[in-house]
Amino acid sequence: MFGKKILLLFSLFVLVAMAQSDKFVGGPEPLTGDDLKEAEELLATSLAEIAGGDVPRYIIVKVIRATRQVVAGTLYNINAELSDNQNNTKSCIVKIWTRPWIPNSTEVTLQCEDENEITKTY
Repeated sequence: MFGKKILLLFSLFVLVAMAQSDKFVGGPEPLTGDDLKEAEELLATSLAEIAGGDVPRYIIVKVIRATRQVVAGTLYNINAELSDNQNNTKSCIVKIWTRPWIPNSTEVTLQCEDENEITKTY
């Protein structure tokens, strides 16, 4: 019985400590510094790769926020202002799921204001 109480108290301690930190194991991690720059470079590459057909050629105006999460690969979630071919700036959410061990498996989901969501793989 004493062992169960200790386990319960330890579990509560861990949960409280995790709730007070910005990061959960396996949860989204806010990006700053070099990690943010790397995410911006990945975003620029991904936008160039998926441009064409029903996807305008977007360029990055400003990255507002970016996170990275380790899943079966790495999932980047980037809120950014993007400019299209006619210099219209739009607020967009771009999700980039990379799985480097699978060829041609980078999946990009683009959701810009007042537009349908687009998902492309390259």
